[in-house]
Amino acid sequence: MIKSGLCRAFAAGFTMILQLLLTSLSAGAGPSDMIQTEEDACFRPYTNAVNQATHASNALDALALEVTQLFVDANAGADTNDGTEGAPWRTITHALQSVTGAEQSPVIINVAAGTYSASTNGEAFPLNMKSFVSLQGEGREATILDAEDSSNVITISAIAAGPSLDGFTITGGNSTNGGGIFSNNSSITVSNNLITGCFGDSGAGVYCQRGEMLFSQNEISGNAATGRLGFGGAMFISLGTPQIVDNEIGDNEGDSVGGLYIYRCSPIIQMNTISGNISTDDGGICGGIYIDQGSPEIRDNTIVGNGAIGE
Repeated sequence: MIKSGLCRAFAAGFTMILQLLLTSLSAGAGPSDMIQTEEDACFRPYTNAVNQATHASNALDALALEVTQLFVDANAGADTNDGTEGAPWRTITHALQSVTGAEQSPVIINVAAGTYSASTNGEAFPLNMKSFVSLQGEGREATILDAEDSSNVITISAIAAGPSLDGFTITGGNSTNGGGIFSNNSSITVSNNLITGCFGDSGAGVYCQRGEMLFSQNEISGNAATGRLGFGGAMFISLGTPQIVDNEIGDNEGDSVGGLYIYRCSPIIQMNTISGNISTDDGGICGGIYIDQGSPEIRDNTIVGNGAIGE
């Protein structure tokens, strides 16, 4: 049986929930036909206060900053090169290890089209982002980061606002937390990426704790959270004030929560399409959004066709 609608947790922990079934369905309508609004998400607000998170822009003003542009090309590069446009490095790993950015002299690593993996160009994962160093791909269809089920694809730890991760397919991640992206206490911008084919126990696509991350114009799809918890096939977010704006979040699976699991934080979730996410276990909690202990701002989203498969 498919259970859709509004879910609330009434006790500490993650076990007690209430799911209100949608009513007034047209005759013969199935789960994919259930049109939902933000109010059909799963949430547990403790107060009516709205946490107005603000996020520092990652835009670099070339007139004020001395921006260093460096280059990586999996096909034409070599790690013995100097990283210039005419002599690019071969691996992103080497590029990240070779550069240091600063607030007034940030670095952009431009990553050429191609597949970056251990089997293609000797890439080592996870790729560890650095302060004041951005990664710029040539577009999600062209520049592919594939961890080949070895680890997280990207880790972001203790990085302040400024850098960005833009223009990649992020796939093949497999880790307990954040198969695709693991972020801790950071505030960078993640935009224009496809995060797909990643696995983990919590936050298969993205695991984000603390910080003020901005996720914008990404597609997060086809990820699966399985294991002891199975929380958040798409995203697990806790203890921070992230902004999740204008993303396509669909067709993710989780044993307990298929879409977004929000825990003890106050995110802004705005202008997203959240659809087709499924909780796969009998007695699963929620397909779309489950929020436990927080005061989120959820507005102007399209939330449709999510479900929890129950007994």
